[in-house]
Amino acid sequence: MPNRIVRLRLAPRRLSPVEADLLVFGDTEFFSADTDLRGRLLGPTSPYATTIEVAYPLRKLPQPLPGFPLTRRIVIPEPSFWDPISPFLYWGTVELWEGEDLHDRVPVRYGLRSAVLRADGLRWNGQRLSLRVAPDEEIDADQVPNLKGRGFNAAFMNWPDPALLEAAERFGLILIGKPTSPGDEPYESPALLGWLLPQDWRHHESEWLDWVRRQHLPVGHCFDGQPIPEGVSFLIGGPVGPWLRLLADENGELGRIG
Repeated sequence: MPNRIVRLRLAPRRLSPVEADLLVFGDTEFFSADTDLRGRLLGPTSPYATTIEVAYPLRKLPQPLPGFPLTRRIVIPEPSFWDPISPFLYWGTVELWEGEDLHDRVPVRYGLRSAVLRADGLRWNGQRLSLRVAPDEEIDADQVPNLKGRGFNAAFMNWPDPALLEAAERFGLILIGKPTSPGDEPYESPALLGWLLPQDWRHHESEWLDWVRRQHLPVGHCFDGQPIPEGVSFLIGGPVGPWLRLLADENGELGRIG
């Protein structure tokens, strides 16, 4: 019976200038003793730099993670990080094998970065970063180089827009995603700072709270006159108007609110 990769997710286990240690989580239609994930990342690449591409293969963990039998590991020595000035990307393919038979192949793009919201603003890869958000509420992929040339480093993204996401990753534009309903399945990307909920999210509060709990990025909402939770820090205002607020939790980490 043919098998396929249902979902693939890469997540950093450890990031430092010395080494990036990534975990690759794979979900498949079925799993057996012969099911295996293979592949590699190549890179880094950037439109603003000349680089030497190196291959970094998937490795098996010394001990399988309970409940995640298809978790693999990628180790990148002296990694290059993704930011709006130097958007370094790694790319490659993850393959699904059953014994000696190839069943599925999934392309992968990945950028190494850390983003933390604190009371004094945003820190990207450990450095303070001020966002200059493009005033256009709707942009497309072709506009990304022009926006970067005009000095903007962030913009909104209506959901979904894979082409815009790919262009933002390539050229270094931070995106703030705007889902339209709790049924939207979000993307994961180094270019995504977080999600901005619609102003009427409280009309479907229980569904949106469930959506928020499943996210791996900060979630904010449009300022709509409701009381501001105590201990919450604000990040973005400026050219987009006073209605935009992305929130960090009281510990200053990637925040989720509801």
